[in-house]
Amino acid sequence: MADSQAQLLCLSSLKDYGLDIIPTLPLPLGIIGSNDKQARKVLEMLNQQEWDIPGQIAVMGMDNDQLCEISEIPITSVAIDPLRWGKCALDTMLAMIHDGTVPPDIQWIPPLGVVERESCAQPCGDGAVMATVLELIKQDRALSWTVQDLALQAGASRATLVRHCRDSLGTTPHELLHQIRLHKAEMLLRDSSQTISAIAKRCGWQSPKTLFNAFEKAHGMSPSAYRNLQGQR
Repeated sequence: MADSQAQLLCLSSLKDYGLDIIPTLPLPLGIIGSNDKQARKVLEMLNQQEWDIPGQIAVMGMDNDQLCEISEIPITSVAIDPLRWGKCALDTMLAMIHDGTVPPDIQWIPPLGVVERESCAQPCGDGAVMATVLELIKQDRALSWTVQDLALQAGASRATLVRHCRDSLGTTPHELLHQIRLHKAEMLLRDSSQTISAIAKRCGWQSPKTLFNAFEKAHGMSPSAYRNLQGQR
């Protein structure tokens, strides 16, 4: 939203007042979530109410979660710097352990930048390739695709697809496909009673062992442990 008069609303206000507050506010309006999960939830609610996104209301999240790409409307997000966060936390912890020193002030770590997507601006130019890709990977049939399959369906060469993924998302097509498989597996483990083997096959993995390895890397636990944990919440 380029309008300098646009109003900003934090999600804590929405929690307090509900989405009914929005018609009382001047448009255009910008909503910023403290994380991508919040932003995605609000965006889905706004879309159901048929608000013009981003014409009337723009939505932005935080963390630049790659799963924002497979939201019904891809979400603009602030990319944080987890490596600097980790280093700062480690330095602080080591200082406290060695000599009891506690940093006197809050340490501000600037974000890496804003990754702009359709929730704040419509794609144009080279963005058409990625817009096609992001529509394609919402479909379950994409779970079994290779990178070459995805490029073919998007009408681009493998090299072009790799370049667009790197420039637009900061990742590779292979990692993008991996993330949508992982996201689908998480959903099935949480919401269905399918076996681990059936879930692995449905999500495009060659064996349950591959699914196991993916969950160990992403969550530090097995798929069965993840399912049990979700069932306790």
